[in-house]
Amino acid sequence: MRRRVHDAPAVAAVLALVGAAFGQLLGHRLLAGYDVTTYSLPNRAEVTWALRHLHLPQWDPLRFAGSPLLANPQAAVLYPLHWPLLVLAPDRAQDVALVLHVAIAAVGAYAFARLALRTSPLAAVVAGAGFGLSGFVEAHIGHFEQTTSLAWLPWALLATDRLAIAEDLRRAARPVAGLAAALALTALAGHTQYLHLAIATVLVYALIVARPFASAARALAGVALGVALAAIQLVPTELLSRRSVRSGGLSFHDAVAYSLPRSRALTAFLPDFTRAPHAGVEYVAGLPWAVLALAAIAVATGRAGRRGVALAAIAVLGLVLALGSGTPVFRLAYDIVPAMDSFRVPARWLLVPSLALPLLAACGLDAVTHGLRPHRAALATVTAGAGVVGVAGLALGRAAPEPVSIALGAVAAALAAGGWYLAKRTGRAGPFVALALVLVVGGELLGANAHAYVRSLRVPAGALLARSSTAAALSDPTAGRIFSVTTDAVPLPYGEQRRVLPPNAFVLDHLRSIDGYDGGLLVDRNWVRAMTGLSRNRTFRDDSPLVANLGPTLDPRRFAELDVTRVLVHDWPADIPTLLPPGSRRIARAGDVDVWSTPTYGPVFLAGSGDVPAGLRLLRDPRRPERLVVLVPPAAGGRRVVVSESYAPGWSASRGVRLTRHHDLLMSFVAPAGGGRVVLRYRTPGLVAGATITMVALLVLGALLAVPRRTGPHLTSGRS
Repeated sequence: MRRRVHDAPAVAAVLALVGAAFGQLLGHRLLAGYDVTTYSLPNRAEVTWALRHLHLPQWDPLRFAGSPLLANPQAAVLYPLHWPLLVLAPDRAQDVALVLHVAIAAVGAYAFARLALRTSPLAAVVAGAGFGLSGFVEAHIGHFEQTTSLAWLPWALLATDRLAIAEDLRRAARPVAGLAAALALTALAGHTQYLHLAIATVLVYALIVARPFASAARALAGVALGVALAAIQLVPTELLSRRSVRSGGLSFHDAVAYSLPRSRALTAFLPDFTRAPHAGVEYVAGLPWAVLALAAIAVATGRAGRRGVALAAIAVLGLVLALGSGTPVFRLAYDIVPAMDSFRVPARWLLVPSLALPLLAACGLDAVTHGLRPHRAALATVTAGAGVVGVAGLALGRAAPEPVSIALGAVAAALAAGGWYLAKRTGRAGPFVALALVLVVGGELLGANAHAYVRSLRVPAGALLARSSTAAALSDPTAGRIFSVTTDAVPLPYGEQRRVLPPNAFVLDHLRSIDGYDGGLLVDRNWVRAMTGLSRNRTFRDDSPLVANLGPTLDPRRFAELDVTRVLVHDWPADIPTLLPPGSRRIARAGDVDVWSTPTYGPVFLAGSGDVPAGLRLLRDPRRPERLVVLVPPAAGGRRVVVSESYAPGWSASRGVRLTRHHDLLMSFVAPAGGGRVVLRYRTPGLVAGATITMVALLVLGALLAVPRRTGPHLTSGRS
């Protein structure tokens, strides 16, 4: 109880710093940005609309001419922390979730410092605030799925520490359950790359910390249980990945895209108080100079024992893997580590040192406070390393910090070294030195945050959800699909991108399209083949939307099959009448967007001819996209009927009708001889199997939590 009383003000200080840095997202202006407007917010809006109507959204009819929704991990349909926020507007809920998860991350780092490293509350504030307000978290605040997933890493690491030092299996039961829960939440939050990263991190940490060595196997049990808990999401995701352009893994060239440049390897963690990371956010991991100095002191004094060695090791490992193509270590991991070839952007491994260094800094602050003597060899190594970093940082030109940052770094380092010396000479000075350094760290964090894009890339609440002027100009928003033909919308202010309806932004207007944008698993190989045929572009790039792959003309027959009734044109350099099929005509203008009408066979037609006999109709309920009803007249009996909706495993038809794929993409079937009513249903493949595994895992989790704690002395010391 005494510890809780002492921790309350310190935790409040951590949360106050989080509020000072990110609390503006709870006001009248909400976060914008390219990924917000074209990816995370459309996902959140679509899932919110479905769950509010108590409907489990499994199929997305709006993107890619139809695509799986629940199986897409970044939709995070099954993530429990999003459910209480359904009462809020999607843009508001998204920003509340961002602030909430930064707080979870910061408090998790605080808890690790207190419980695993046994630091003082003031020192733990350095760990919590240092991670929660780190440059990495600030740079990725606009990447919603990444922020919600990374929040659980310090909790997973804390549980790993507890299970690694537990004296017996009974005392390890609850930490194993904690590790499983943290990993499951990481998976369900939407970014499976961070699940992979977290698993690798906790296993390496356990291997170094566990004594006896065999107890590290408990971490494997926690990982297995965590994966099983998230199986309701991971099994459908795995089945979806087999049809994705990522099936079989990425090529090494694609896997190392966005590697941390070697020119930034020594400066990635240096703070910047003058520039916002609008560009190259994947390479930002700035930490306060005081944190870097205190982390060096922790290493020099050996304050954290084996835990310090483990934290230093995972920090180095994260930095090395972040270099991607710049180091042979990544190539080795790509070849031998399971699932390492499934992800891009190696620079995201900067998350690991962004957590490990503030944790070490907490130990360093305690070392300063108590005036601990450094180990000579460690001190010499740290001093030499700091000299190399300083000289290299100054020599790297654009990668070097601004002079004002270097000056502040010198002041922070001098304060840390001076406080250390003062505490050694005068024991009573320790608490005052600790408080002064905590204030320095807080000031540095808020100074860097003052120029972060979280303060500038914002729009009024509701601006991104309001119906766009272009959508409002459409005579019948429910009729057919749209296709937006526009150059890159990024130069437009974020509040104005909506009017040109770039890929995915049309979701916010409930409009269906043949196009889409996804950096994960949604780009189906069959969609790529179909769009390659449509665009007549033999060099079609599967990592780009259709609009970025257009050739000089579109195949008129395939275009008519896709039920595109309107094409929206904005700032397009090519001749639109030449691009679109014959019979297309401009029918309206919404501001600077031209609206064209294009020929279509409609939502259902007969294969080969495109005819639509009287009575052949498709009925769809916008609130239940997983169910389509085709009314087949007797005249169409025995003919092949095509439904203009993407086919995917999981679709089935009634009356013994067998579905096949038409022109790589669409659903088709041979109509019953006498016609009638054919019902098409979509059920997410693997959902039942995954849910079954998750239910069993929940029972195991409950059993582990029910294991009584053994009374008596047990190992709690953070020093080893």
